[in-house]
Amino acid sequence: MATLCATLQDGSAAANDATRPGTPIGMLAAGNAHDGSDAREVVARAASACQSVGHPWIGGVIVTDGTLLPRLMRTPRLGAWRRGVSEAVDCLVAAVRLGRSLDELEDIMSVGAENLDAKHRAPSVIVASPHTLWRSVASKCRRLGE
Repeated sequence: MATLCATLQDGSAAANDATRPGTPIGMLAAGNAHDGSDAREVVARAASACQSVGHPWIGGVIVTDGTLLPRLMRTPRLGAWRRGVSEAVDCLVAAVRLGRSLDELEDIMSVGAENLDAKHRAPSVIVASPHTLWRSVASKCRRLGE
C-alpha cells in the first residue's frame, strides 16, 4: 500500500502510462481472515489514494485465507476448490480492461451476483474465498505434517 501511494504521489511517475492520471486502477489483496476483514482497510485506503490523485477506482478483490493460497494454487483454476477466487479475479480483470468499476461491470454484464456470494459483496469490493471445505482439508493436512 505504501508503494502504491508513493508511486501515485511521485510527480516524475506521471510520464509512465501505468501511473498517468486518469488510468483506472484495481487491486487484488490477500488477507488471512476468513471474512477478508483484515484486508478491507488496505483496499479502502488504496481507493482513497487513487481517487485523490485522479485515478478512477475500478475496485478490489480480497482473497481470504491467505495462508492457504500456495497449496490452493496447485488445484485446477475452475475446480471446486478455487472457482470463487478465479471468478472474482476474472471480474476484476474484465473491469480493468473495460475501464469500468466492478459495480458497473455487474450492471452491464449481469455478472457477480449469481456466481459470487452476495453476502461477500460491498461497493466496488468482492471478497472471494476458497471453498469452505478447503479450509478443513488444508487444516487436516497441516496437522498431519504435509
